[in-house]
Amino acid sequence: MAGVKRSGMSVRAFCAARGISEASLYSWRSELARRDQRVSKSSTPTFVPVTIVASAAIEVVLPTGVIVRVPAGADDATALRPINALASHAGVASC
Repeated sequence: MAGVKRSGMSVRAFCAARGISEASLYSWRSELARRDQRVSKSSTPTFVPVTIVASAAIEVVLPTGVIVRVPAGADDATALRPINALASHAGVASC
């Protein structure tokens, strides 16, 4: 959608230049807005129970299904690096 704004063209001209229908563009714009609303509503950080088990790695399973594994014995900076990267990508405050 940012491409339409960057182009400086009207929606009609933008769509015609790319061979897509205006209805398709508007449909995708609505779908993306709905997805953004769902993500922003569900992105509030929550605390979850943690179970400590003997393992060669620390594993964190995020609600999105992403799994972060950090080798056991890793220093704090190494352990926090992937978590902070994911938080930054999601627009959440880092640790």
